[in-house]
Amino acid sequence: MQRGMIEYVIPLEQSPVTYNKQALQYAALTSQKNYLSLYLMNSYDNSETERWFVKGYGDSRKKLDVCKPCVHFKELDDFLLT
Repeated sequence: MQRGMIEYVIPLEQSPVTYNKQALQYAALTSQKNYLSLYLMNSYDNSETERWFVKGYGDSRKKLDVCKPCVHFKELDDFLLT
């Protein structure tokens, strides 16, 4: 847990030079007031990964609510976990 979120990070031992001297966030899950947020930093600057994710999510026939690296969903069932 960092920054109040469940995070998957790249440890400082593997990537020691960061702008804020903290481990690099790869993915994170957090609960907001009206929705859950999944932060996918790997798709933020990689358009191929972003296209793959959007296509896979679209195949689930669920509404995709994305804001930069963040995917919002109202309930855990709205997020495709397979």
